[in-house]
Amino acid sequence: DGQTAQSLVIHGNWGDAKPRYLEVLKTVPASVLAHRNLASLLLRQGLRVEALGHLDLLCHLGNLNKSELRSMLAIINALVGDAEARETLPILRLEPC
Repeated sequence: DGQTAQSLVIHGNWGDAKPRYLEVLKTVPASVLAHRNLASLLLRQGLRVEALGHLDLLCHLGNLNKSELRSMLAIINALVGDAEARETLPILRLEPC
């Protein structure tokens, strides 16, 4: 369920959290919380295009917040100042090339 997925995210089990959120969405396709949390997880994993579908659904459900709107726009064009936003920081440690 959604609580299990959120607990998995908190404990760093991101790969196991995604299928849990998707199961919630099979049962409750209009779950704002599941779409929001899954979009956030995908964004932080760098899966911006995949997150876009969930952000778009939040928009259609009338429940898109300012940070999520910025994320949608940033997928198309980078916005000044987004590099410092906590919501957009990657979960995974980035290694130098």
